[in-house]
Amino acid sequence: NGALGNNTLGVAIPHWSTPVQGNASPCTGVPQYLGMHLQKLGTPNSMSLKVPAVHALLSVGSPCSVVHGAYAFLARLANCSTVQSCSFHWSFLALFFGAPAGGLFETDVRRDAWQALWIEVCGRMRKLRSRDVWGLLGSRLSPFGGPRERKAPAERDSCSSPASACTAVGGVGARVHQRCIVDGMLGRRLGYAAALADWEDVLGLYFDHPEKQTKVWAIMRHLAQSSFVLYFDVDMTIRPDSVRHGIVNLLVEAELAAGRRPSDVYARDSWPGTECVNSGFIALRNTRAAWLFLELWSEKSTWASAWDQSALAETILEVVGAEMRKLSGGTYGYESQCLPYLFPISNGLVPYRMLTMCRAIFSTGMAGI
Repeated sequence: NGALGNNTLGVAIPHWSTPVQGNASPCTGVPQYLGMHLQKLGTPNSMSLKVPAVHALLSVGSPCSVVHGAYAFLARLANCSTVQSCSFHWSFLALFFGAPAGGLFETDVRRDAWQALWIEVCGRMRKLRSRDVWGLLGSRLSPFGGPRERKAPAERDSCSSPASACTAVGGVGARVHQRCIVDGMLGRRLGYAAALADWEDVLGLYFDHPEKQTKVWAIMRHLAQSSFVLYFDVDMTIRPDSVRHGIVNLLVEAELAAGRRPSDVYARDSWPGTECVNSGFIALRNTRAAWLFLELWSEKSTWASAWDQSALAETILEVVGAEMRKLSGGTYGYESQCLPYLFPISNGLVPYRMLTMCRAIFSTGMAGI
């Protein structure tokens, strides 16, 4: 707490020193019940999550610097309005303030508080995503050939090694400052979270190498100049007896022979219980549906904790669900039921097996596959 107060980083760390009326916590300015503070700021109750008191999420006796750090994320999480924002604040809150990785909470009260918050966050993200998907389907279908080439995700800071200084140096002061804050968090100096919570448009959080997120952008750039794009990872093996036929011809002719129009997107499914969708192979025709698919997939590159295969699996569910909704006249479809499993739970671990099972259940229920 003292390290935050002396402003050694040359940055204003908020202390919420103004007294809050009502049930105040022992840490000055942090309310016991966050909803009171949100009302004080003029935030409509209908737009805020039902969140527990910040102290209910933390271990007994947590220093005020930790309380302020957790409160910074919790206050923003309570009013997040996009999946990107919600996933950012929830993921950092769970990673740094939840149970030890793979471990359990020390009290039932703390476990129940995190469980209640997780249910609220899941419901919020599902509603937000369902709204966005239907809005995209209804008004943002790309014309044939797709939209103009878009830029890849903005370069984001790397945090693989400790910063050697925490003072502004020349023209790189902002980057050095950002690295210092992140390195402080990685060193479990949790009071730095009060500054980190403001960086949802600057900092990316990935559970796999972030370069894998560029796959979808590479596909989009090539598809803009082609009628058909076939992507496969370098570790994929092509059967020697199929090369002379041409993979594209085999894919298209098989459907024509069955009396179907060629599909817009070809992705290899996985056996139930083994893994989610494997992004090592995917093929797309240059159609409006394919561009919609890529747009939905690329959006997820900005979500905290998402990675290319989980993002692809969720995109397939969204598109198949949209088809089912259209065919059923709006009575049946996919409402982002598996979306919460893309993000860490309260012990900081991503429930990948749950995502795999959920995807298998809904893809079978909607498409019979």
